[in-house]
Amino acid sequence: MFLAIGACGGSLVCGSAFIIITIDIFRMLKNLQRTVSASNYQMYQSAVTSLLFQFATSALLLLPLVAFVVVVLSGWEDTQVFVEVTLAIGALHPIVNAVVVTMTTSLYREYIFRKLARRGFRVFAVNLAQSNSQPRN
Repeated sequence: MFLAIGACGGSLVCGSAFIIITIDIFRMLKNLQRTVSASNYQMYQSAVTSLLFQFATSALLLLPLVAFVVVVLSGWEDTQVFVEVTLAIGALHPIVNAVVVTMTTSLYREYIFRKLARRGFRVFAVNLAQSNSQPRN
């Protein structure tokens, strides 16, 4: 029981710290907008977004822990399948993190899509530089 209370309290403290720090980062980014060029500001904004998505993938590591606390508190028997599923979820973290980094970093994303297009794999064209652009054929 003490473990569950400690886990809940710790998650509340960490969640609150994350929210406060995220708000502060966006506030600093808004103040920075006045002092840097538009292209640099867009790079900073992209980097912050990428870091937030990478942090969100860490929730994959919290799911097995939360599920473990629930199982311990409920007294559930025969947990072999549960352990295997939670280990699989935890093992997905590096793969999901690599996909998130690739998709949220424009240089990586463009490189991957360019390589896929050369091999004949068609991916819908997205031009992020112009908001009113027509799709490419």
